[in-house]
Amino acid sequence: MFTCLQVPIPIFQRPEVYEVHNIRCTGNPAFRKGKIRKDWVWVSVASSEEWGVFRGRLPGRVEALFKLRDSGGRAHRLCIVELLEAKDRGIADSSHGLLKVCRRRRKRMWVVNIRSILGMAHLFEVETGNWLVNTRIDLRTWDEFS
Repeated sequence: MFTCLQVPIPIFQRPEVYEVHNIRCTGNPAFRKGKIRKDWVWVSVASSEEWGVFRGRLPGRVEALFKLRDSGGRAHRLCIVELLEAKDRGIADSSHGLLKVCRRRRKRMWVVNIRSILGMAHLFEVETGNWLVNTRIDLRTWDEFS
């Protein structure tokens, strides 16, 4: 088990420069004597038109980071995430222009390769089980979801 995944993210209009997103997942132990950490991330999923501007990416909460060796000795770096689903077919709300996501009807955990993790997602809860995606957090995110 691991507690941090570092994802290099190219800076907007400067692809040769990277910013590192430190994605944390502490499990049940506290992070630095504070709350437990299970960060929100962008996960690459099968491209589908049903998710609108999400374009094959969905936000999810990291539940575990771990490495698994198969019988051939190859190491697989994996992540367990709780994927959310897009509301309103991935179309931004007309009143504020932000995207909505919600918890799936049946809570499901997905095991994905860490290469599927695209960076940190910035969500804020509006009511239990429903979040708004902050697509205005930085220029790169603004450009991807506009």
